[in-house]
Amino acid sequence: MEKALENLTKEELKDRIAQLEEELALLKEGGQEKSRFADQSHQDFIRLMLDDAPDLIWAKDLNDRYIFANQAICDNLLKCRNMEEAVGKTDIYFAQRERSAGHDHTFGEICVNSDVVVKESRKPGRFREYGLVRGNQLVLDVHKAPIFSNSGELLGTVGCGRDITYEDEIQAELSKASTAIRNIIEDVEPIAVQAYDEQRRVTLWNKASEELYGYTAEEAMGRKLEDLIIPDEMVATVVSLHHKWVRFGEKIPSGKLVLKHKDGSDVHVYSSHTIQETGNGREMYCIDIDLSAEKRAEEEKSRLVEQLEKAHRLEAIGNLAGGIAHDFNNILTAITGYAEIAKSDLDRGHPAVDSINHLLQASNRAVELVKQILTFSRNNQTEIRPVRIDLIAKEAMEMMRSSLPATVDIRLNFAVGLAMVLSDPIRIHRVIVNLCTNAFHAMRNQRGYLEVGLNNCTVGAGMIPGGWDAEPGEFVKLSVRDDGVGMNPKTLNQIFEPYFTTRERGEGTGLGLAMVHGIVSGCGGFIEVKSEKGAGSLFNIYFPSVDQKDVPEEDCSFATTLPTGSERILLIDDESSVCDVTASILRKLGYAVTASTDSAEAFALFYSKPYDYDLIISDQTMPNLTGIELAFSVLKIRPELPFILCTGYTSVLSADEAMKVGVDLFLEKPILRKTLAESVRKVLENRHKGMK
Repeated sequence: MEKALENLTKEELKDRIAQLEEELALLKEGGQEKSRFADQSHQDFIRLMLDDAPDLIWAKDLNDRYIFANQAICDNLLKCRNMEEAVGKTDIYFAQRERSAGHDHTFGEICVNSDVVVKESRKPGRFREYGLVRGNQLVLDVHKAPIFSNSGELLGTVGCGRDITYEDEIQAELSKASTAIRNIIEDVEPIAVQAYDEQRRVTLWNKASEELYGYTAEEAMGRKLEDLIIPDEMVATVVSLHHKWVRFGEKIPSGKLVLKHKDGSDVHVYSSHTIQETGNGREMYCIDIDLSAEKRAEEEKSRLVEQLEKAHRLEAIGNLAGGIAHDFNNILTAITGYAEIAKSDLDRGHPAVDSINHLLQASNRAVELVKQILTFSRNNQTEIRPVRIDLIAKEAMEMMRSSLPATVDIRLNFAVGLAMVLSDPIRIHRVIVNLCTNAFHAMRNQRGYLEVGLNNCTVGAGMIPGGWDAEPGEFVKLSVRDDGVGMNPKTLNQIFEPYFTTRERGEGTGLGLAMVHGIVSGCGGFIEVKSEKGAGSLFNIYFPSVDQKDVPEEDCSFATTLPTGSERILLIDDESSVCDVTASILRKLGYAVTASTDSAEAFALFYSKPYDYDLIISDQTMPNLTGIELAFSVLKIRPELPFILCTGYTSVLSADEAMKVGVDLFLEKPILRKTLAESVRKVLENRHKGMK
């Protein structure tokens, strides 16, 4: 019966080791050449071989005492001269000896557990062991195995350790660098960075990626690129490009892309890519820069360019409208003037008087229409005054009736005795036209009705919606109702926002209702909107009313007491019909009139005899000399001479500018007989009194 290993003497242990060494003998049988170590014992040969090995090699008994230690472990860990000094001692012994000598040594105490693991499992194992040896860190990659006797009895452990201290330091530095890079990636807020493995599964998803694409890191990790942010139409291309890069090195080009948000919306990015060799294989890193702000800026630029083009078109239309209005005013001046002359020549009871009155009423309505046209060709605002909103609404609806298809049933419901509102008539006109245009678009491609109503109403404090700066009191309510597609609550909350529109691109600017909101707010009014999807819409516009109840009737009566005079007047207008009718009116009023259709010729007449005239009346828009240029030249010679300037249209001259030159009165065509008579008399009398 063999004695237990722990009961062997030192000499017996050496004999046992020798037996083990014999089993590993390298001597060959037969006629082979003898080794140069053949003259040494097998034990010496094995020891010599193991001492030359760079790795640390050892064997221990069941009490963890060394029974073998090669020179590498003696030099690098145990800090002893040779194996003889190590045999029979433990790691604890050497650790305590080192510390008692003043060295910072911990290795022997924190690595002993691996021996226990191997002995208890009776299986080989691999361990990472580390500690301080005389103040220096030592890291070993250790392989340990149990030692058994021929009968299977556990005798101890054998181990081999490789010094990986340097490699461990390198790996630690790499790990720190990798951690630092990942922390930087996480903290770079504006730039979205993701990493994908060779199967395009997410291995990195920073906070900026969460913000940009809507997925949290937890939601994204492990999922494939094409299942997250790649639109369906791009999936095949992306998969192919990634495969070619990973397998054949064909780099994916950088550029602008439209990717997909978690909610399905577009995400505009500039995306660049790089592939790196990592512990996970070849990882593709994507760096995405959010281009949403740039996209919005481009869209805003495009919208502004479109608005500028529209403004240029409107300016051209305005200039055209102004030119037409100028000619139209001249025609109206002739019509009105000759009608008034004819009327003045007739007895009050003549049957033609009634017809002439109707002619003058129609002319006056035409004058108002021309004024509306001119507001689109002038920069200045029209006069704010009490207006009859029903008259404006009738004009607007007549215009709308001609532009809407016959399938739209237009219904007007205007109450009698409507109060007046204080506003710019053209703005009221715009409100009605914009509301009716919106109603028509809501009924597009279907039959429907458009109802416009006007009523007086009293508004209490609780009836005014929030956000409106209106006061309770008396109002005129304009209602526009349609049976179109209606609006959902979300759309209803946005309709007054600038540029918001539900129409297709190119069909509207989104400014119509915003303008309506601004006009109504400026009048001190407010708006109510009622609408349901599929049930049409109702807009109630409330305008504060003013005290005047009725619109003054147009003056088509006989003027029996028009002011007259006998002064000498120089009249200039390049339109011969206007010049003739105006001269006729003035002559019937008693004035001596010299008429000319050429402003340069008229100035020559004046220059030759400057004191032959008591008043000059001139048109503004004329070839050669304009009216204001004529006034400037004339008044340099005779500053005290009264001067009346008339215009049918001007985009460069206002009444204030004319007055600064010295013009006494600025009249807009067409000029009624009564207005002309009173204006001439007023200017002459003011001059006679020494008033300028």
